[in-house]
Amino acid sequence: MAGGNEAFVIAIDAMGGDHAPASVVEGALAYARGQGRGTLLLVGDQPAVERELARLSAPTGIFRLVHAPDTVGMGEAAATAVRRKPNSSIAVCARLAKDGDAAAIVSAGNTGAAVAACQLRLRPLKAVDRPAIATSGGPGGGSCPGRAAAPPPGARRPHP
Repeated sequence: MAGGNEAFVIAIDAMGGDHAPASVVEGALAYARGQGRGTLLLVGDQPAVERELARLSAPTGIFRLVHAPDTVGMGEAAATAVRRKPNSSIAVCARLAKDGDAAAIVSAGNTGAAVAACQLRLRPLKAVDRPAIATSGGPGGGSCPGRAAAPPPGARRPHP
């Protein structure tokens, strides 16, 4: 558990991305070993995540593992995949947030599926027209915060 701050919990889609779970577990471990704070939940195929933790010689107990046997591929239709795969890593991340077990979700996987999972599980706030996807990072370890907004599934452009 990174930094020992139990109040802030981040659910990480360990199966999201082209090189998951290896690259995701490596990044989570780097965060935890650095100045990372909060508790990190690695959500995904538990045996695969455990193999990566062992490969990286991660200290025991640094993460909480949440088993999610299914994944959403990068080429899958987002909303359909999330509905048909309620035990996918991204759907489980959204469920953890809905249940109050996570304060944030991080995924490098299918962006549409991440948005769809949050829309289906969390529902948008009344004053929010469309979700924002926040990113941070930059070349050479610098910071380059930005946001990309995407309409929710099935949204229509409002008429003036």
